[in-house]
Amino acid sequence: MPPNMPPIIPPSTHIKPSSRASQNNQQQNNNEKPKENSTKSKSLRVKSYPDWPVDIDFDDKEEVLTIDAKRNVKLVSGSIQTIDVWSNNGVKYYVEFNDLYQPLRKGGQMLVRFVGSIAKVEEYCPLGEREWPDIDADVKAKMIEQIRDLFVIPDHPEYNKQILKRANKSWRKYKHSLKGTYYKPDEKTVAQMCDAVPRHGISSAQWRKLVKYWDSDEGQKLSEYGKAARAAQNQFHRSGCNSYANQQADYEDEHGKE
Repeated sequence: MPPNMPPIIPPSTHIKPSSRASQNNQQQNNNEKPKENSTKSKSLRVKSYPDWPVDIDFDDKEEVLTIDAKRNVKLVSGSIQTIDVWSNNGVKYYVEFNDLYQPLRKGGQMLVRFVGSIAKVEEYCPLGEREWPDIDADVKAKMIEQIRDLFVIPDHPEYNKQILKRANKSWRKYKHSLKGTYYKPDEKTVAQMCDAVPRHGISSAQWRKLVKYWDSDEGQKLSEYGKAARAAQNQFHRSGCNSYANQQADYEDEHGKE
């Protein structure tokens, strides 16, 4: 758990038996035709989870499966914030992925938010480094280890690669937001901006490196390139918080994979 975070009461949990399995058994005993009266029953998409306990059936859009250090499996529903993930010692959240290693459903959304959070933690993503490749490989490996301690993710290097790509994007976005808020060369000197360290768990040493880079010729040049690239964009995500990966999963739930 990051320093200076208050204790959090974990979200309510409950165990939900496989409603589809019990329903099918009862219908078979009564020689009745199975009824499709739940979203789960109608799903034609093949689910892909690591170490999946197959007898658990649930609404993967509203609930997420967890497993603790004693191998107890529970379902968690309702609002689950990133700080809850940091605080749940010994609890891991299952994440489903598609064929492109993109996280899906509630567990996937939690993973994406958590990666965005850890990208702001200096221990894992120091802000003073100029580019993502400049961050030491051991530091990135430590971040992957931390994420895997909190989420059940398939043991394959491609998943680590995709997580690092998301962390890179979140790290750059975070630095960009800080620059928009704190870098005011027309109003303050470099020394004044270096002294105005944000209260976001950023060390003064890393902050000074970042400000001086923003003010350097190289930093100014790359900033202009970035502005030009953003201005040239003509395709934007307009589907709200529902990712393209989840939209595809919705389609496959209804129609099967084509």
